[in-house]
Amino acid sequence: MSDENAYDVIIIGAGPAGSTLAYELAGRSLKVCLVEKEKFPRYKPCGGGLTLKTVKLLPFDISELIEDEIHSVTISYNFQKEFTKRSEKPLTFMVMRDRFDYFLVQKAVEKGAKLYEEAKVEKISQTNGGVNVFLSDKRTLKCAILVGADGALGLTARAAGLEKNFYYGVALEAEIPIDNEQSKKYRGEMSFILGVLDEGYGWIFPKKNHLSVGFGGTTKNGNKLHGLYKKLLSWKDLPEDGKLAGHPLKFRLNNEDEIVKDRIILIGEAAGLVDYLGGEGIYYAIWSAQLAAPVIEKAIRKNIELLAEYQEGINREIMPDLLMSKKIADIFYAYPWLVFKMFRMSDKVSKLLFGILTGDRRYRDLKKYADRVQLLMSWTGKKI
Repeated sequence: MSDENAYDVIIIGAGPAGSTLAYELAGRSLKVCLVEKEKFPRYKPCGGGLTLKTVKLLPFDISELIEDEIHSVTISYNFQKEFTKRSEKPLTFMVMRDRFDYFLVQKAVEKGAKLYEEAKVEKISQTNGGVNVFLSDKRTLKCAILVGADGALGLTARAAGLEKNFYYGVALEAEIPIDNEQSKKYRGEMSFILGVLDEGYGWIFPKKNHLSVGFGGTTKNGNKLHGLYKKLLSWKDLPEDGKLAGHPLKFRLNNEDEIVKDRIILIGEAAGLVDYLGGEGIYYAIWSAQLAAPVIEKAIRKNIELLAEYQEGINREIMPDLLMSKKIADIFYAYPWLVFKMFRMSDKVSKLLFGILTGDRRYRDLKKYADRVQLLMSWTGKKI
């Protein structure tokens, strides 16, 4: 194998997690490559909402990518009652994932990372001194450390034996074209529909020329999503012109599930680092990549066994928030009507959750509120 196919780090998957890590590692003068099965720019089914706290993580300006800036949130219950709350700070910036992901890839390449597009990984094997990655075009790449950034159903986790106790959900969504008059109606506002799934919700996110409309929930609710999507279009008098696309969601719900094994680590959604309440994954994808970069550099330059520090860092920095998001989600879904009323009547509740989106608060800061509500609800005899 020629030296040009040997790297310090190979990253499988060039989404936000993979591209961010490639950017960070290239900036540390490591030889790194991204392996992506698609060709950029490529469509990615996703609501495309970048929370303010996500934008704060990025080391560069993304103004050119923003399709809408969200200050208002409209919440409805069971396609009937609804209300709107507004934030002075921007809560979310809407982008198209094909443009956003391509932008991040370009930043990584400009920094010095190598990109392999339309490169499908057929097999992964670990050796005493590294990891071999076999591509479908018969090329073989070699690295000291392999990173799985290949999403919920990625090959890396399975090949490394790290696909065990994760929890899965599913989302179904479409991009629906709208005219200028309809666009004005939805501009600056994102909508959520509660009370239609026992664990999940619907959404409408505005873009420049269309709306991202969909539903997400647990896998057991997967067969309900299409019917709810059709009902939402009818309720809002939206055209059925969108092409539906489904995608899985993967959640890490404890600190014990391994995301590091020997010379292989998982980041982003491949590691299950997704907010259980809102389904947000981009924030944790970027954050996990930024946590992984210094650990990977230290493992390569000093001792490969130091790679284990990555999981310790994730458990310390990210998991307390993800575990609390699960606890709050359990309360939301056990009593959706009460949650709807609390949002509508209490500006304090709205501000608490707005703070999560802006980064002024973290889920762990809501522990005392969640504990109080959980205690109150337990008196009803309903298990949360």
